Amino acid sequence: GTKILLSAKGKKLSQDKVVDLSKEENITLICGRYEGIDERVVNFIDEEISIGDYILMGGESAACCLIESI
Repeated sequence: GTKILLSAKGKKLSQDKVVDLSKEENITLICGRYEGIDERVVNFIDEEISIGDYILMGGESAACCLIESI
């Protein structure tokens, strides 16, 4: 399955990306908190996604947004 890191420096989420992700059988969402995640995790993700041009305290809200959109 696809492993996605929700990150402010990721590629901005678009409707086209949501449609592509909706076709995936399995998606793992990785959410950082405050300062982010241990950089070693980056070696295991497939892509980084941002839900917009703003900063959140953690990736949980972004994950909920992504789940809702898919």
